Amino acid sequence: MAAGQLTYDKREKQSVLVSTVLGFGLDFYNILILAFLMGAIQKSLGITLTEAGVITTVTLIGSVLGGIIFGWLGDKIGRKNSLMLTLALFSLGAIASAFAWDFNSLLVLRAITGIGLGGEWGAGIVLFNEVWDKNRRGFGSCVVQAASSGGIAAAAVVSVWALGTFGPDWGWRIALLTGGSPILLMIYVRFWMPESKIWAEYERMRKAGSFRRRRPSRAARWSKFSREPHFSTRCWDLPSSLATCSPSIRYRCLSRAT
Repeated sequence: MAAGQLTYDKREKQSVLVSTVLGFGLDFYNILILAFLMGAIQKSLGITLTEAGVITTVTLIGSVLGGIIFGWLGDKIGRKNSLMLTLALFSLGAIASAFAWDFNSLLVLRAITGIGLGGEWGAGIVLFNEVWDKNRRGFGSCVVQAASSGGIAAAAVVSVWALGTFGPDWGWRIALLTGGSPILLMIYVRFWMPESKIWAEYERMRKAGSFRRRRPSRAARWSKFSREPHFSTRCWDLPSSLATCSPSIRYRCLSRAT
């Protein structure tokens, strides 16, 4: 495939940017809305503060696993197919969370949601980096990162609206249902977003036997893996997660001490 055939037109680039922006915003929406609703969830399901912390932690651990799993899967089945799978898993986990009946059910369903949202970011940002011009990736990345603030703001507004309109017992369920909106993004990706032409060319050459892959050393594999977006982004989640959860941990320790 000639170099010119690996380029994308304006519409294709815009569709990838829109998908990545919405996906990243919905990631933060689903992570933060749980924190805003946790007080009502604790009362409704009889969950302790420790159990609430476990649910949040497992969600974030799931996002790490999702980024790794679907980043690897994207090399096998394509960026677009991997992204659609993550959005489907993400949406189903979020919707099912609204029907949780106790701590264990909510824990499992939020873990599934975490795997989906972590995979979505990993798959989406890889496709974005392969599609956008290398000289404009800085601007595009800034736009994508800015979507996190929009997701957080939307989570706060929806939480207040749902709890105020439907009460604490039903409000948190209604709010979590809105976390299933990535299913609409999956439809957009399916029909309007292009597959990575770099991956498609690589897959064509691999099937044709045009090159032979040499197995790299363990050090080389780790170096490559640690530079991947899905890995570095999930590592970035760790300090932010500690910053989010540490006030609750300190409060709990102080309550025991007094």
